[in-house]
Formats: sequence, structure tokens, C-alpha cells
Amino acid sequence: MSEEMPSQSSETRECKLITTKRTLMPGDLHI
Repeated sequence: MSEEMPSQSSETRECKLITTKRTLMPGDLHI
């Protein structure tokens, strides 16, 4: 759990969050 790269970590986290939200609720994309 080393968060020394916020750029990559943030991008990956956002991508995963968006993908999960899209998969969970594609009609409610509220970010």
C-alpha cells in the first residue's frame, strides 16, 4: 500500500471507479 505515485494511482482508481459505476449503473453516471 504505497501511494507514492498519485498520478498513476489516481488515474487507475478513477478508471476503475468509472468502469465499476458503468457496469453497476450505466444509466446513472454521476461522478
